[in-house]
Amino acid sequence: MQVRQVGLARCHTLLPAAQPWLPYHAWPAPLKLCILTPVILAAGAPPPPPLARPQPPDAPAHHAVGRLFPRRRPPYGRRLAAALARLDALIDWERSARVVGARRKMRVSAAPCGDLLARLGSPQAALPVTVHITGSKGKGTVAALTAAALTAAGYRTGVYGSPHVTTVTERVRIDGVPVAEEALAAALEAALDARAAAVADRGRAAAAGGGGGGGAAPDAPAVVGNGGGGGGGGGGGDGDGGDSGDSVAGRVDAAADATWFDVMTAAGFLTLATAGVDAAAVEVGLGGALDSTNVLAAPVAVLTNVYSEHAEIIGPTRVDIATEKAGIVARDGRLITGVPPGSAVAAAIERVARARAAAGVTYVCLDGDDLSVEERNAALAGEVLDELGRNGLAVRRPTGAPAANAGGGGGGGGGTPPPVSHRLLDAPGVRAAAAAALPGRMELFAVPPPPSTGAPPVWVAIDGAHVPASAAAAAAALADRVAAGAGRGGGAAPPPAHATTIVLGVGADKDAAGIAGALVAALPAVDRFVCTAVGGEDVYLCPSALAAAVRALPCVGGAGVAVETAADPAAALDVALAAARGGGGGGGGGGRSWVLVIGSLHLAGALRPAVVAMASPGGGGVAAAKG
Repeated sequence: MQVRQVGLARCHTLLPAAQPWLPYHAWPAPLKLCILTPVILAAGAPPPPPLARPQPPDAPAHHAVGRLFPRRRPPYGRRLAAALARLDALIDWERSARVVGARRKMRVSAAPCGDLLARLGSPQAALPVTVHITGSKGKGTVAALTAAALTAAGYRTGVYGSPHVTTVTERVRIDGVPVAEEALAAALEAALDARAAAVADRGRAAAAGGGGGGGAAPDAPAVVGNGGGGGGGGGGGDGDGGDSGDSVAGRVDAAADATWFDVMTAAGFLTLATAGVDAAAVEVGLGGALDSTNVLAAPVAVLTNVYSEHAEIIGPTRVDIATEKAGIVARDGRLITGVPPGSAVAAAIERVARARAAAGVTYVCLDGDDLSVEERNAALAGEVLDELGRNGLAVRRPTGAPAANAGGGGGGGGGTPPPVSHRLLDAPGVRAAAAAALPGRMELFAVPPPPSTGAPPVWVAIDGAHVPASAAAAAAALADRVAAGAGRGGGAAPPPAHATTIVLGVGADKDAAGIAGALVAALPAVDRFVCTAVGGEDVYLCPSALAAAVRALPCVGGAGVAVETAADPAAALDVALAAARGGGGGGGGGGRSWVLVIGSLHLAGALRPAVVAMASPGGGGVAAAKG
């Protein structure tokens, strides 16, 4: 097995590279409100007060929000809405994992998705070139950069990623654009029908006395622990043996156990194959070896980095997490990683690569505190492109005819087309295309004041960072952009920050104090924290507990930084905007105060539609400034 190290000399600063985020719990008020309101009304008591800020009726949202908070018109067309209703009847670990809490148990196996795909004709095998990407942070950015570069090279390129930000179609993109609702709906219907067929097969086998391989009821998969012998898990670690004795990997009806993510993944691959893409970048959902996406046998795999995140599922140590993530490397495939060579984590990665008979491991050397997140992600994407070029992928025209000289490569006249390489990252439009495919990467919005006040706009930054390292990187990027006055749209530029009000909401399993401390350390002036929660206390730290953790920091409570609470995100945004405009005291307004929404993917998604609506040209503001 070959181990290779590459340097950072060709790194390019491309775009802010925070992490993908998803507002599937993007509730504008606590769930309790929905539960208690009927009881209060039945008792004859006056109803509770309305939400602090109703979201615009046409604001797009995750379909779950439409069920809980009816809108004037549905967020999706009838066909996709019907498919999603069927999908939502299945177990969804993306949501359930946030509710169950620490040491939660999940079914972790690629076998159900593999069986689904087999029943659909193995569409993933029809994808000519695939890049499989895992890691604690940066998956979405590396996928977007790789895909945008391949599109620039003339390839019809797809991306399958998760979670989505606003609409479910964002999970499947072709040449940077979310797929049409009809295309995704058709694929979901086919995958759901395949699952129903597997359920029927299991029922017939049980009726005939065969038992159908045993296992759980069709719509309630048995819950098992980490590890074991799930499909696609070779080299993925020892686990705790939860399903190793009776693995679903050998069952012909494994698709009967398919979860929400299994079906969505199968539908995503079917959509990409049906669209006839030439190449696809696929993000892992969680972990690697046992993830639903690990049915690809991709020639190039990427492990961006390894943090202690989701440790209760794929940990507990970083070595355990790395072992699980490295399990996506295929036989004869190459694994590219930003993990420093020579570390215990690197040793674990190499063990997995040897066990899976991989071609080798390439370390992209990312040492140095002076390297930005943008440079790190660009280096990984550049090495992916170089590896694809070494494997024979060459620049070509969109029609499929080879181009003699494209993407800054060599070759001239009618000679051999240049290989795909990191130079494509400098091609015109690649940065913009990658940024456009990833909303929420430190987006800046100019929110106008109330009419007739004559006050300047308040600049609002939104980022989904939810671990200290990512929060620090996002805050540093914001500080740099504020210092440079970097704005876009309408000719406006953000002013230097006089003070920053932070709207903070974090999951109960996150390091709230670490996130708050990182923000204070990275930003030039933090005036106050407004602590809130998107969901119930089991999902997030309640506002009072979050405020207590933040206030206990010497750099906050000991430095006179104000800490407030708000019952829901809409109320928190109201408080923050009032403070930034000078109505809340502290740092004052005058157009030099900022609002930063951060700490949770769901918090970002909950507030982004309202901020976009306020900052849109029709609302008198600047739509967005990115990258």
